[in-house]
Amino acid sequence: MRVSRTVLQTMLAEQKGAKPVTIVAETDPKVKVGTAKNPSPYRGKTVIKRAKVNGMIGWIYDNSVNNQRAREGNQEFFEVQPRKWGERIKGTPLVEYKGKFYLEVKVEKVISTEYFVDGELVPTAEIKPYLPVKSKPKNQGTEKVIPCSDYWLGNIRSIRLDRADIEVEV
Repeated sequence: MRVSRTVLQTMLAEQKGAKPVTIVAETDPKVKVGTAKNPSPYRGKTVIKRAKVNGMIGWIYDNSVNNQRAREGNQEFFEVQPRKWGERIKGTPLVEYKGKFYLEVKVEKVISTEYFVDGELVPTAEIKPYLPVKSKPKNQGTEKVIPCSDYWLGNIRSIRLDRADIEVEV
């Protein structure tokens, strides 16, 4: 099935409860451009990260963190802090920020990650030194991180939802 971003947004807004998804998204990985004296080989080029991930939508963040804390022997109750950006749309897996909609996903597994520079596939090992380092959440209080990612609907190329493979028009 092929749908527009607007139809995808409607489909996601109608989802109830936690559900597994597989997403293919293309994003800007924000590669380092270096300095004038030590420029990155990617300066001035279009870099795209294509990731395929399995995850859950419609999940409850604080429940997941508290469950993980309990598994690790930490009985202290975790209270979720307000989002730093965007507003969750109650009863949906969507977040709205400045008129754009994002899908909140608890990432369970990264299936694949590819990088393209000006349309050409580049080995991950070559581009890795120029990628930003991801930081761990500071307030979960868990050894195992509960990863949460927000995908702008405009970056989602396909999604497997309710056993249906959906391509999103660009």
